[in-house]
Amino acid sequence: LKSRLEDVDGILVIHLTMRTGRTLQEILKSQKPTTVFAIPYSGHGWTGFGSLRKQELGAKLECILTSDYKQLAVAIRPFRAIHHLREARILNLTTRSFAGYADNIKSKFGTEIKKIELKRVLDACDAVDDSQAQAEAERWTKGAVKVVEPSREEIFKSCKLALAFEKLLDEEDATVVTADCYGSMHRPLCQSYAYPCIGFIRLNNMGLGGICESDLQSAMTHILYQGLVGKPGFISDPTVDASNNSIILAHCMGTTKMDGPDGPAAPYKLR
Repeated sequence: LKSRLEDVDGILVIHLTMRTGRTLQEILKSQKPTTVFAIPYSGHGWTGFGSLRKQELGAKLECILTSDYKQLAVAIRPFRAIHHLREARILNLTTRSFAGYADNIKSKFGTEIKKIELKRVLDACDAVDDSQAQAEAERWTKGAVKVVEPSREEIFKSCKLALAFEKLLDEEDATVVTADCYGSMHRPLCQSYAYPCIGFIRLNNMGLGGICESDLQSAMTHILYQGLVGKPGFISDPTVDASNNSIILAHCMGTTKMDGPDGPAAPYKLR
């Protein structure tokens, strides 16, 4: 049994009968994330799951006690997230060093983080067909509730950058891109060419990842939760308004499809 479990991401145990304690303990010795799906009347073993989880042997054990077979899909989400992390690849547009963090992440999760140069990004922008970028800009403009500050040219350039991001991800077989937009890339990219915000939101809407400010920790969290629930998240500087019990995400990046790529799109403004 142990040799058969060496290369798996996780183990789903379906509890069917009584006297399975020894079998479960042997499975847990593999030290793989394990979820037990226990249906009512399948036995009384579930009464010991709680104490088992408090032991070192059961540190990676989770239990679902239900008659709803749809929860089987929920039970394997953590395994999907683990696999998702290992298959993910992040492109980081920055001049700063992040080698130590990248090595630790690669060792722990299998996720690769690769530096990408500004010249390559700008070359990719130049290679984007103007008509495609214009069509993309029209889609974003027509779909907006309101265009507040940006000019047509600024939106056009941001859409060129957005299409370039997608092309670079395809070329590198990557899933996430992030840029040091308020650091080493603020002047040469954001001020001199275009802001990457549309590109980031577009990737998040597609089920990929666009992360601002070379925030690698947030990039990893984004990948993890996409694997767990299939939905993106926000990276923001929050502020609180206690008068109406609200939290305002002041900036930086989000998505118009908070329910995932197949969900409805929320209204937005271009600013």
